[in-house]
Amino acid sequence: MNSKWVSFILGTVITLSISTFTFFYLKHFDGISEGSSIAFDFFETIDLRYNDLKYKIKLVGPVKNQKVVLVGVDDESLEEVGRW
Repeated sequence: MNSKWVSFILGTVITLSISTFTFFYLKHFDGISEGSSIAFDFFETIDLRYNDLKYKIKLVGPVKNQKVVLVGVDDESLEEVGRW
């Protein structure tokens, strides 16, 4: 077989496998699925621990040098400024 076809078929199989696993994992995670699966519980535990670790070692860094502006919109402000 041509190497392009082998790459195409392998890529398609991997993509479909990951998509199928993700679909059923998210279905299980949302509580739509009935019962509990040991494999999905395992991956859920891994996912939760990864998220905890990510915040502990600061992979998600703090916001740097950004100004925060609070905008209050109430009836008085709408009457004064008008709708925009």
